[in-house]
Amino acid sequence: MRVHQEEKKYLCPDCGYKCKWATQLKYHMTKHTGVKPYACDQCDYRTNRADALRAHRDTQHCDLRPYVCEKCGKAFKTAFVLKTHQRQHGDDRPYTCGVCRRAFRWPAGLRHHFLSHTKRRPFRCRHCAYEAKQKFQVVKHLRRHHPEMSVEEGVEKDSGAVSLTLKEALEGTLEEEEEEEEEEEEEEEGMADEAQAVNEVVQREEDG
Repeated sequence: MRVHQEEKKYLCPDCGYKCKWATQLKYHMTKHTGVKPYACDQCDYRTNRADALRAHRDTQHCDLRPYVCEKCGKAFKTAFVLKTHQRQHGDDRPYTCGVCRRAFRWPAGLRHHFLSHTKRRPFRCRHCAYEAKQKFQVVKHLRRHHPEMSVEEGVEKDSGAVSLTLKEALEGTLEEEEEEEEEEEEEEEGMADEAQAVNEVVQREEDG
């Protein structure tokens, strides 16, 4: 049936991305322009997605907490934060590295770890030749070596680099294998930063 095989006739002039609908292309183009047309009427938050604005309003400017933890009775605004909270009650680690079988609680934790098995370095410093696998590593480099520069001015991502997917990490699919023992400490720092960010979201809801 042709309804499932429509031609992707809309083309991004900047990167070659193709899509079926003009609205899809319009949203995609905001990634290149940085335009964020959707603004919150209660704070300074802006985004390029209408659904992200709705989620922001629901979580930041609404007192309803319909999601309740069955184990401790705490209530949360979103199902995601409830699920995040519930993992603190146990040791569930459903995301396993396809290369070394190390297990993680969060998809992002697995992706951070999986980078230690690959040579991909998509993040670069705009002021020198430093390259890194994760953005936080370049941010750390900037603060140490180029403190006068902001993150926006100093961090560049290779637009041609293929993003690491959760599927790759789960299946252990590698383009190039590489031992990276010297980067283990930085990997752990990245996971700690991620865990802190998640915990801060949960803590804000618990305190709010």
